[in-house]
Amino acid sequence: MNQVAWQIYGGSDKTPNTFIGGVASTINTPALLATKLGIDVSRITNFSIVGSDIKCRITGSYAIPNASFRNNTSITYFNDVEGLVTSLGYTCFYRAKSLIYVSFKNATSIGYQCFDGDTVYMELRYIYMPLLTTCGNTSGYDTVFRKCIDTIVYVNPSLATNNGGLPDGDLTNTTTQNLAVRYVSSFALPSAITNLSSLTSYNTAISLSFTPPSSANAIEFYDVYVNGILNSTHKSNPFAVGLSPSTSYNITVYVRDVYNNKSLVSNSISQSTTNYSYTDTDANAYISAATLTSSEQESAYQLITDLKTAGLWTKIQALYPFKGTTAAQHKFNAKNPLDTNAAFRLTFSGTGTYSNLGFQTNGSDSWANTYFAPSANQNVNSNGITAVVGTNNTVNNDNATLGSYNSESQMTVFTSKGSNSNFYRQSLINNRGSAIIQTGVNEARGIWTAMRTGATSGKMFRNNSLIGTGVGGGSLPNLNIYIGALNYIGSLNGVSHQRIQIVAFHEGLSDAEVATLHSIIDTSETIAGRKTW
Repeated sequence: MNQVAWQIYGGSDKTPNTFIGGVASTINTPALLATKLGIDVSRITNFSIVGSDIKCRITGSYAIPNASFRNNTSITYFNDVEGLVTSLGYTCFYRAKSLIYVSFKNATSIGYQCFDGDTVYMELRYIYMPLLTTCGNTSGYDTVFRKCIDTIVYVNPSLATNNGGLPDGDLTNTTTQNLAVRYVSSFALPSAITNLSSLTSYNTAISLSFTPPSSANAIEFYDVYVNGILNSTHKSNPFAVGLSPSTSYNITVYVRDVYNNKSLVSNSISQSTTNYSYTDTDANAYISAATLTSSEQESAYQLITDLKTAGLWTKIQALYPFKGTTAAQHKFNAKNPLDTNAAFRLTFSGTGTYSNLGFQTNGSDSWANTYFAPSANQNVNSNGITAVVGTNNTVNNDNATLGSYNSESQMTVFTSKGSNSNFYRQSLINNRGSAIIQTGVNEARGIWTAMRTGATSGKMFRNNSLIGTGVGGGSLPNLNIYIGALNYIGSLNGVSHQRIQIVAFHEGLSDAEVATLHSIIDTSETIAGRKTW
């Protein structure tokens, strides 16, 4: 989740209970906010601006009027801490494409097209309305959440059966994008974290670790607060938080379960970021070859040195961090940063986009040749790939994230999301008989590892979670792997429509090594400011 200025306050009659992000340039007085919310200005006190956000205290309950934030592309969140909002009118947040989350814990109804993106995609992370019993107000017009991408909606269990025994139509409309519905049946809070600690301090990040606390319901998120402000949200532990260099911070963490119940605050830690110099020869060789600027150097340096510390550097045969803003910078293999085919440097084709966010393919003609043929460089019973994907495929053409296919029994193929009409993930290492396929999923973003660890054993992971295992023999293909497409018997096939941020070819790894690899990459992408999962 992007950083937002959402502070924690107590419950006194002088502290804010309403926080709205991104609107300070247009709603910068109590009178303007009162007009927007349809209430008398005398009910608003303690109004203040924090960056681009506003906060205040409101007295009494109210309903948010129709179209109040319609087409507002600046608003990032709305947090009604004390649950004053009773309902939301129609098109309240229609096409509010920058909206990250909303929390209205006592609202019972919302009008039609309330969170409808219409012609734009809404990237809402979550909508928390656990008492919601009325969703939309036009029969057969199920567009409350249209064009919401991978949004978690927390609602009352009554909406699971209010449609003739079936879920409310607004929750099942096929124009949504993998809407995850949580019917809130428990309000039991998770226990607080008690042993929060720092693992490592970097120039622009601090990695954290703790023992997951007990919880009556499954834990889903960890919210990290830095100096009292929400910095980021994570799904796994350990993780890193992005910060500024040479600065001291106070850090706490809250736990959220699958019903969005939030724990009490963890123990706090005080930690400073560092300002160390770069001394590793391999890391500096890559940084120099790719002519990286200071803002790009640390994530590359951390990636390489942490891989060495973990004993994984020697198991990697090629590593493409995609740092810099040009194809000339993206092409280098960090394991051997020479500008030659023999060093597995990349040759790009087509009209891809090169930025400090990674290599963005275009779904038609953008791809890269690695000159890396698995049969010549990997062991048939111990080989694998790791890829980091930063975007979710939203087009319908079939695609591959990377791969090489020579025959049914000679292939190295990985797909993080096949298309936007036929959701699936797959890895095929050595042989089609070893295929690991997961269907019905609409999320491509994250850290992926597909590998073979024995003559008849293969695995696929996403963000350190095992997706599946496969069997089958086969052999390694003798064709170069393409990134952003599949090398299909020497022809271009299935060009991706996603942003690829890191690719590595390596030996088969143990589960513990995969966990370490994913944690190192997660930290690196946090430092780089391009983590999207």
